[in-house]
Amino acid sequence: MATASEDMVSSFILCMDQLLKGAHSDPWQFLAEEAVIEVIGTTPISGVYRGRQEIVSLLVATAMGRIACGSVTVLDSLGEGQDVGVFVLLKLTTPEGRIYNAQGDPAGCWFGTSNGKIIEIRCFPDTTQVETQLFGYGFVPNPPRAANGTHMRGAT
Repeated sequence: MATASEDMVSSFILCMDQLLKGAHSDPWQFLAEEAVIEVIGTTPISGVYRGRQEIVSLLVATAMGRIACGSVTVLDSLGEGQDVGVFVLLKLTTPEGRIYNAQGDPAGCWFGTSNGKIIEIRCFPDTTQVETQLFGYGFVPNPPRAANGTHMRGAT
């Protein structure tokens, strides 16, 4: 049986799915005014966004500028109290036709809730896909590492 927090997070994700498919939807109604979203990694959209206004005007505006359409579906969730962990299937298409997550790999999110609102979200996207597919950057692999964990480049 789903918790109230799980139901709210599922409703938020359903609204996000509708928005990505071009329907009129307001997922931001589920966010507390002081909500915080952290996108893990070092991509152009990674970072901490504080407050619903900053989330919508910076994070959402930047991401939606790179997304023509998409979908997001809850694969699994686990809620305990006010915390909810979610695996989602996120697929996006850019205006140039590049596909984010063509392989259909799950992504993880953690939601913190309080008083019937989402107060915190941590997103763990595939950072390589964000950079190469959403932003069109070339993939540059890290240099090989030596057995002791130091970079081989310049090692003597």
